[in-house]
Formats: sequence, C-alpha cells, structure tokens
Amino acid sequence: MMKTVRKAILWTAMITLVICLVGCEGKNDKGGAEGQTEEKNTASQEDKDGDALTEEEINEILLDHGQEVLDLMIEKIDSEAYVELLGSSSLTNSEYYQKLKKMEYSKPLRIYKITLTEEFLNLVWAQMTSDAAEIQDLSENLQKELRSRLLGTIVTIFNQRMTSVESVAVGSLLNTGKSFVEKGMSSDSVMLLYIYEDAYPLVVSFNSNDEGVLGVSANVLFVEEIKSESESEIRTSISELFSGVSQFFAGASVKIEKIR
Repeated sequence: MMKTVRKAILWTAMITLVICLVGCEGKNDKGGAEGQTEEKNTASQEDKDGDALTEEEINEILLDHGQEVLDLMIEKIDSEAYVELLGSSSLTNSEYYQKLKKMEYSKPLRIYKITLTEEFLNLVWAQMTSDAAEIQDLSENLQKELRSRLLGTIVTIFNQRMTSVESVAVGSLLNTGKSFVEKGMSSDSVMLLYIYEDAYPLVVSFNSNDEGVLGVSANVLFVEEIKSESESEIRTSISELFSGVSQFFAGASVKIEKIR
C-alpha cells in the first residue's frame, strides 16, 4: 500500500510541477493535452475599450474553466483502467474509490467561491514549513516555486487530516490540472467549492500570473458530510476541517460567496 501511495504522490508532484512551470513561464502552446496552455478567445480578455473585467465576468470565466477541468477529472473517476494504469488494483478496490464511482456528479447543488488572502496563505505556509528545517536549505527561487503550489495542496491537507493515506493516494491519482491564457484576471488565490447531493465535494483551485496564464487544478474533498446551506455554514465547516488555522476563516482573510 505504501508503495502505491508513494507512486500516487510522485505522479501528483510531476503533474503539479508541469502545470506550475507552464503557468510561471507564460507559455502559449495550443493543444488539447492535459497540462498545456490553451488560448481561448473568451470574455476573459479586456474589451476593446480596455475596461477591466467585472466580478460577474470573472466568475463566469472561473466557472467555465472549472467545469472543463472537473469534466476531465470525473472521466478519470469513471475509468478503472485509468486508475489501474497509474495506481494499482488496491486503489480501485479501496472504499474511497468505490464510493466515488457510485456518486452522481452531473449537477452541483451549490457552488461557492472562496478567496484566500496573502495573510491566510502565509499562515498555511508557516505551518507547513515550521517543522521542516530543510526548507532553509532551499534557494529563494526553489522556495518561491514550492510556495506557488501551495493553493493546490490545501485540499490534500484537508484529506490527510480528516481521512487516511488511502484517500490521499486516490485523490492524488485523480488530481487534474490545465492552464489557460486569460488576460485581465485577478491575482487573488481562489477556489470554487462544488457541493453535490450525496457525493463528496469537489474543489477547483485557480492561480494566475503576470503573463496572463491561469492555472486550474481540480481535487476531490473526501468529506462525507459538510454543512453548505449558507455561506456561514461553509465557513464553519471549513474551519472544522482546517484545524489550527480555523481562526482565519472567521475574519476577512477568507472571503466566501455563493455564485451559483
């Protein structure tokens, strides 16, 4: 089992690194392959008059690309061949994967946009590296590259604290990411939380850079029950999941709003 976990984590690290490199270098390679940057002529670019994007336009871009990446991840969930190819038969037989295959992901009940401030990310980074003395041995550039992947690891932290290494292994194999050329996007760290009926929540994370590249990553949040009728319930539920930094979810450092 540990060999399978290590294999899953290695694949996740490789995929995440490719996504990050594409995003950081601002490449504009076209194509349908996963991890490549896709240039799309959407409302994401500033209009001809140079006006900045409205909040509504930004949300539509996030929803559009978020759903595209989610569709690809759901295809992975439905494919035992994919899981066996990159993992093992033990993962296809795991309770987490078997539950996932039986869950309905055709239409979310609610979608929440969660915006994380630099203050919150600094706290998470400090907690992640406080016991890792080796972090000081890394160069400034390498630390910056590692920090850039922080948002995508938050769901993994949730799963690790609330479930088991088995769920982390399954989630690592199913993690899906793509990059898109999107001018005029905010540099805020944003996640979309998709709530479904009788199914694990799904999370899509977004990172944009100065070159106009938007990195998008989708993950499964292996939580059986989450209160989600209102923004306050979502805030409370996430606070309970992320013990140790829950106080930051109570303030303005985390903005939560229902967008669909």
